[in-house]
Amino acid sequence: MLIVAFLFISTLHATAQTGSACPFSPLPAPSGKFTVGTIILPVQRVHGEGTSRRVQLWYPAQPASKAELAAYVPDKGALDAFRSQKFLDQPDCVIDAWAMQKTAAHFQAQPLNTKSKFPIVFISPGAGMPRHAYTIYAQQLASDGFVTATIDYGSSRSTYQRRSVHN
Repeated sequence: MLIVAFLFISTLHATAQTGSACPFSPLPAPSGKFTVGTIILPVQRVHGEGTSRRVQLWYPAQPASKAELAAYVPDKGALDAFRSQKFLDQPDCVIDAWAMQKTAAHFQAQPLNTKSKFPIVFISPGAGMPRHAYTIYAQQLASDGFVTATIDYGSSRSTYQRRSVHN
């Protein structure tokens, strides 16, 4: 009887913890036939405006790539900005999960050697959204044989503006 009571209390405790769990879902793996590589191009500063652009390319890569998997949010400064500005009203546990999340793309992997040409897709986020918010799409497209460019639009005043999902 004591064992049954202990199991019941343990189950209630686990259920209570699950109810307050962090609202974070890991990235799904891309389903295409190609290994995915990614590289972040240097920041381009636009003259006189104080703004900058950062581009991340996602591409079909050599299948035997030993390059490490790329971080979901590779810029520590962006993570700090997300946390301090309460980006999308996300709790700190989500920002912490983003900091540890890896993509399915190999960072700086060798591009696939083929005589085929791959079409390019540009993903240009708006409304203050960062490029990492489109990682699922970018790595899926690359695994399907597209070169994909995701673009960040930052400014010198604030890298990411506070946005609410209710706006």
